Amino acid sequence: MRELSRRVGHLLETCINRGHFASMELWRKRTRGCVEAIADLVVRGDADLDWFGKIGRALGSIGDAEKISISEGLDQSFVSPWTCLSIMAIRRAMCHPDSLVRISAKDDLVKLASLQGQEGDVDERVLQVAEKIDNDFKWAWECLRGLRSSLFDGPELTKSESQNKLSNHEKEITELERLRASSNDMIQLDKYIADAWRKTHDATQELTSQLPGVRFDAPLRKSESVTFNETLRFLTDPFKPLSLLPRRQLQGLCSLAPRLRDIIDERNVERLQETLDSLKAVPKVEDWLHLEYLMEDQLARLQDLRDSDGFGLAVELFFVTLEKMLPTYPLEESQHDLYLSTFKRITSDREKCRVFLGTQKVILGVVRDLAMRLPGDEIPVISDFACPSAFTDGLLDLLRDMLAGTSGQPDHIARAKSKLTAFRSDQGMRGQFVNKVLEVLPSSDSDLPPS
Repeated sequence: MRELSRRVGHLLETCINRGHFASMELWRKRTRGCVEAIADLVVRGDADLDWFGKIGRALGSIGDAEKISISEGLDQSFVSPWTCLSIMAIRRAMCHPDSLVRISAKDDLVKLASLQGQEGDVDERVLQVAEKIDNDFKWAWECLRGLRSSLFDGPELTKSESQNKLSNHEKEITELERLRASSNDMIQLDKYIADAWRKTHDATQELTSQLPGVRFDAPLRKSESVTFNETLRFLTDPFKPLSLLPRRQLQGLCSLAPRLRDIIDERNVERLQETLDSLKAVPKVEDWLHLEYLMEDQLARLQDLRDSDGFGLAVELFFVTLEKMLPTYPLEESQHDLYLSTFKRITSDREKCRVFLGTQKVILGVVRDLAMRLPGDEIPVISDFACPSAFTDGLLDLLRDMLAGTSGQPDHIARAKSKLTAFRSDQGMRGQFVNKVLEVLPSSDSDLPPS
C-alpha cells in the first residue's frame, strides 16, 4: 500500500507542470485520476497522507489552474476529493515540524498586542485591541441602521423630505466621520494581520485561499480606495470572511459619511439618489448578527495557529466548504464517507488541542455560526444550510471533547450560550441543534461535560 501510494503521489506531482502535457484534456485526465485515486486509498485503504509525498504543492497548483474556489462547472467526482484532500493537506502542513506557522502567529500576536502598549499579558492586550475594533464596527452599523430606518422604514419620502430627515441625524453622521478618520490609525494593524495570513497561505501552498466558500480580506493597493457598496457586499456575504483588515473595511463602511454630509449641505446633489440607494442597502438588525465579533474571532484564529497548529481553523474550513459544496454537489455515498473521513482525520489530535482558549473559541464560533445558518423558523435567515446529521453530530461530539473539564463558565462560553439561547424555541433544524448544543455547554461548576 505504501509503495502504491508513493507512486500515485509522484504521478500527481507531475501535474504541477502543465507544459509537459500535449493538451489540457490529457492534463485534466491525469489530475482527476490521481486525485480520485488518492481519495479512494485514504478512505477505503486507510492510507496515511504522508505516504503520497508532498502533495500540497500539486493540489495548490491544480486548484489555481481550475479556479476551484469558484467551484462552478466542475464535476463532483473531482471537486469533492480535491477539497477534502486539500483540507487534510492544510492540517498536515500546519502541524509539520518544519512549519513556521506557529512561530509566525506568535510573532504577529506580539506585534498586535504592542498596539495596546508593552505591559501585561499578550493575549489580554490582543483581546483589548479586538474589543475596541469590534465596538467601532458595532457603532458604525448602529449609526447606519438608524439612518436607514429613519428614511426607509415608513412611507416613501421625496428627495427633499429625505434631505430634511438626514438633517435630524447630525449625531450619527458626525460619528461616522469620526470613525472614518480614526481608521487611519489602523495602518499597522492591517499590515500585521495581512502578514499573518500571508504566511499561512504560503505555508499551505495557497490551499487556504483556494477552498470553495472561504474568503480572506486583501490589503489595499497603493492609491486604492474601497467603496461603501464594495464593503457592504464583502461584510454581508453569506460566507463570513475568515480574515478582516479593520482599516480597509471600517473606512469603506464609513465612506458614506461625506456623501451624507453633502446632502445636508446641499452639495453634489446629483449623487443624492445614489447615496440614498446605498443607505437603503444597509441590512436590518437581524441580518447582521453573524457579523458581531469579527475581529475577536479573527484573533482567536491566530491564537489557534500559535497554540494548536490551526486545529480550529481546519474545522472551520471544513464546515465552510461543506456548506458551499452541498447545494451544488449533493453528497453521494462515496463523498459522504470521504467528508466523514476528512473530519475524523483533521480532529484526531483534539485531546492535546482542547486546553487552548483560542482553539476553544474557534470551535465555539463554528458551532454558533452553523446554528445561525441551519434552516429554522426564527430570524436571522442568513442561510438555509441543511447540514447532514452525521456532521452536526460530529461537531457536537468535538465540542463536548473540547470543553471536557472546563471549570465554570468562562466569558466565551457564556457569550455563546447567551446568543444560542434565543433560538431554543425554533421549531426547525436550528432549534434541534441549538438545544443539543446547550446540553453540552456548561452552565456552572456543577454542570460540566464529563471528562
